[in-house]
Amino acid sequence: MVFCMDGNKNCNINDAAGLRLWIISKNAAISPYYYAPDFYEKCCPDKQRGLFLSITKKIAAVFGDASETE
Repeated sequence: MVFCMDGNKNCNINDAAGLRLWIISKNAAISPYYYAPDFYEKCCPDKQRGLFLSITKKIAAVFGDASETE
């Protein structure tokens, strides 16, 4: 469940996809995941989610996935 730090915002959906990004280095592997990140970033911006979206959109642009860059 996603909560907005601003209690006045009503950000809630139950039928969206999530995004996961695997980042693997020599010393670690992390896998950040966000449920409906575009929706929640518009409704209730968050610094980490915004960074996550920025990275995933840049990767999608490099690999030519037009649906992620629009």
